[in-house]
Amino acid sequence: MVAGNAREANPLLWPRSKFLLPACLRILVAFSAQDTQLPIRNNTPRATDACHVYSVDVVQGEQFVRELSRIPNPTEEQALALNRKYPDAERILGEFEATVGEETLTTRSFEILGTRLSVTVSVYYTDEMMASRGHSDSMNVSLVISSEKPQDARTAENSVTSQISYTSDTDKIQLKTKTKIDGRMKVIGIECQARR
Repeated sequence: MVAGNAREANPLLWPRSKFLLPACLRILVAFSAQDTQLPIRNNTPRATDACHVYSVDVVQGEQFVRELSRIPNPTEEQALALNRKYPDAERILGEFEATVGEETLTTRSFEILGTRLSVTVSVYYTDEMMASRGHSDSMNVSLVISSEKPQDARTAENSVTSQISYTSDTDKIQLKTKTKIDGRMKVIGIECQARR
């Protein structure tokens, strides 16, 4: 069995452990809550979803996974050594809290190290864009890679967007795009963990 720290050292293969416990607690709270109205409708103060933006170098990621798979039970030291050997296998470019609320937009920009480019991401909650069974709450996530930092990734040229029905059962949303940066194939993405 792989040590917990080795799992944290390679988020490419394992989920980030800091999201695991809060996710379990949210499930328990969701089932025990009497009020089923969503924060998006009642604008509950300080309701947020945890998001992070990441970059994966496709070649280094494949090399990392290939070498890691040759180690039957990797120790924390072995995983850290592989992280040092393949530093761009996955990089967390930034983390932020997206504020949940009706017509609420959260936008953040993060630099892609070693380039003049930035990743701008926007998270938007509404009840007017996607009708679902029994409700119309949704979460819209957009991402754009650019030398500029737009105020809203949803409206930027060449952006990618995904939308998900947003209920008390919503868990995660991930949006990613594949692009060449300085001649290297990269996967740039955002992942948000619902905290309800």
